[in-house]
Amino acid sequence: MFLVALLLWFAQVAHPPALPVPVFEDTGLRGKLSPGLQKQLADLERDYDVIIYLDRDKFPKQRTGSYNIRGDQARLSDLQHFLPIFVEEWRLLPTKLVKKTELKYIVFGTSFKLMNELMVRQAIPDYHHEGMYYDVHFSHTDPHAQLYFRSIVHHEFYHYIDFVDDGLVYEDKDWKKLNPQEFKYGSGGKNARGADMGLVTNGIRGFISKYGTSGVEEDKAEIFRCMMLNMREMEMRADDDPVLKSKITRMKELMVKYSPEIDEAFWTKLRDMDQPRLTTPGYDDAWAKAHQSLPSRSTVTVVDSGTPCTPPTYCEPVRSYGRPSLYDLSKAGYRSAFSYGRGCR
Repeated sequence: MFLVALLLWFAQVAHPPALPVPVFEDTGLRGKLSPGLQKQLADLERDYDVIIYLDRDKFPKQRTGSYNIRGDQARLSDLQHFLPIFVEEWRLLPTKLVKKTELKYIVFGTSFKLMNELMVRQAIPDYHHEGMYYDVHFSHTDPHAQLYFRSIVHHEFYHYIDFVDDGLVYEDKDWKKLNPQEFKYGSGGKNARGADMGLVTNGIRGFISKYGTSGVEEDKAEIFRCMMLNMREMEMRADDDPVLKSKITRMKELMVKYSPEIDEAFWTKLRDMDQPRLTTPGYDDAWAKAHQSLPSRSTVTVVDSGTPCTPPTYCEPVRSYGRPSLYDLSKAGYRSAFSYGRGCR
């Protein structure tokens, strides 16, 4: 009997019962999200060392000043729809890059404004409080609206990178030298308003959109966001535009200098991913109409069964405008965008 008891005691010491996983009740908006989406947000917070705010009464308190940001709480349905898209795009960014910027928090809501301004902004990089603000009030069914949201994720975060890099956002003499000699920028992004400003176009030599002509800061942010959204298409467009090609090269130089993780291997991974086109039906420019499909830079076989492809790792069905939602894949958990299938890498 003593020997049996001793063996039972030893088994419990060597293999103690698993402790129950603590459950934290969130009575705010986060607690109303699907469990899979809650996990994705928690994983993102842990991996990037940031805090995500959804409830207006929990928005970060800011110091009094001209950059004081005000906004409203987002609708639950908007958060359910657009947060998975945000996570998907944000996961393209290396964790070391984000941590180097010392970003502290990300706020999701709607109707964000700066103090003393009437204009509502779709997103705001808060340089002075180490935060990012994103409006998620968009159409759930319009492909163009979803592409626009993907765009502002990267465009606005580049402004943040641009500031923390050297404190200069509105001046870059070396970048300006890349433009045609006769070109002069406008009066800045805040004065560039119009339905067509952010549309990708090949109609302005050296620029990817009209918005990029409003200021050097917007030009750089537009180049970066399009490189992040579809590197392959950007390079193909640049084949027809030497000035645009020089700006892509310069952006690579700036990014790898700031964060060594954004090297040529990083852009190669992006290039080989299945990414949304830079335009959507009804908003195509002349270049997009002439290039209805993009030739692959590697042999890719897209199948439902997981048949190996080249380069190998994973295959899955491709959606024409937008990557597969991570919300749909929540049962499998989340993995890095470079290791989780969206076509082949």
